[in-house]
Amino acid sequence: MKHVRRFLVVCLIIFFGFVFNIGMSKVNKPEAYKIGAILPLTGPGALWGNNTRKGAELAVDEINRTEGISDRKLILISEDSKGMAKEGVIVLQKLLSIDKVHAIIDDAVSSVALANIPIITKNKICMISTGSTNPDLSGSSSYFFRLWNSDIEEAVISGRFIASELGYGKGVILYIRNDYGDGLQKAFEKEFAKYKGIILGKESFEPGASHFREQLFKLKALNPQFVYMVGYPAEIPRILIEMKKLNFNKKVITTAAIQDKSVVEQAKKAVEGVIYPYAKPAQAEITESFKKAYKQKYGEDPGSPAAEAYDAVMVFTKAFKEAGRDSHKIRDFIASIRHEGASGLIIFDKNGDVHKPMEMKIIRNGKFEVYK
Repeated sequence: MKHVRRFLVVCLIIFFGFVFNIGMSKVNKPEAYKIGAILPLTGPGALWGNNTRKGAELAVDEINRTEGISDRKLILISEDSKGMAKEGVIVLQKLLSIDKVHAIIDDAVSSVALANIPIITKNKICMISTGSTNPDLSGSSSYFFRLWNSDIEEAVISGRFIASELGYGKGVILYIRNDYGDGLQKAFEKEFAKYKGIILGKESFEPGASHFREQLFKLKALNPQFVYMVGYPAEIPRILIEMKKLNFNKKVITTAAIQDKSVVEQAKKAVEGVIYPYAKPAQAEITESFKKAYKQKYGEDPGSPAAEAYDAVMVFTKAFKEAGRDSHKIRDFIASIRHEGASGLIIFDKNGDVHKPMEMKIIRNGKFEVYK
C-alpha cells in the first residue's frame, strides 16, 4: 500500500507540475500584435484585395523572420468584404470584438472605407487604407490614413492634361456606380470645367457589370472628343472591347485602376493608347528589394496596391514599437511619421492624406509607359 500511495503522490506531483508549467508558459508567452485586413477577396475588386493581402503577408513574414515587435509575433487576420459596405462593417465588427486586433488595413474600395469610418472613430483604432480615394474620406476621422492620393489630385492632373496637352474641350463620362466612381467623376468634371471644358453626357454601370452596349450607344451618339472612364479591372477590359465592336474609336482617359497586367491580358489590342494618371515610381532601395522579395515569394510582379499594403504593415510596426498598444499614441505617431516605403515617401497631412507626385501614362504594345 505504501508503494501505491508513493506512486500516486509522484503522479500528482508530475500532473500539477505539468499544469503549472502550461499555465506559466501562457503567462510568460508575449501577446502577439494583430493587424486586421478588410479586403475584397471576392467580387469585382478581388484583384486589388488579393494583391493587398500578398503585400501585407510579405511584410508580416519579414518582420516575424527578424525580431518581431519587441519579441512579440505579428499576426495578420484577413477578412473578405466582397467590396460591399455592409460586409465591410460586419467583418470590421468581427475583427474588433472577436479577434481583438490592434490596427486595421483597408483596401481600395471607398464605399467600404466610408462605412467603417464611424466604427473606427468610436473604437479609437487606426485604419490605413491602401487605395480608397473618395474625397469625402479626407479628414473624415483622426484615426483614418490612406496611402493613395485623393481623387481630387487624380482629377486635377487628368483634367489639365486633356484640356492643355490633348486640346480637347468636349467629352463624356462612363463611371462605376459606387463611391469611388461617383467621387472621381464629379471631381473630374469640376476640374475640367476650369478649362471651359464641357461634359456632353454621363452614363454609369453597376460594379461587376458585363454588358455596356446601351450606355456606349448613348455616349457615342453625342460625338465626344474623348471618353473619361472610371471602373475596376474587372469591367474596364469588357468596356474597351465593346467600344471596339461598336466602332466607338475615341480617345479613352481612365484612372490608375487600369495599371494591372490582367487588364492588358483581357483587353489585348483594345487597350492600346489608353491614357491614365499614376503615382511616379519610388526610386528608393526599399522599392527594388520589395519587388524582388515579392516575385520570389509569389512568382509574379507586384500588382496595385501590394506595395501600399506592405508599407501599411511597416508603418504599423514602427508605431507598435514606439507606442505599444496605446491607440492614441499610435495615432499620433502615424500622423507625424516620415517613412520611406516601397510605394514612395509617406508623409500624412492633417487630413490623413498623402500627396505623391503623379504623371500621365499610356499603354503601348501592352506595356505601361510614361506618356511622352
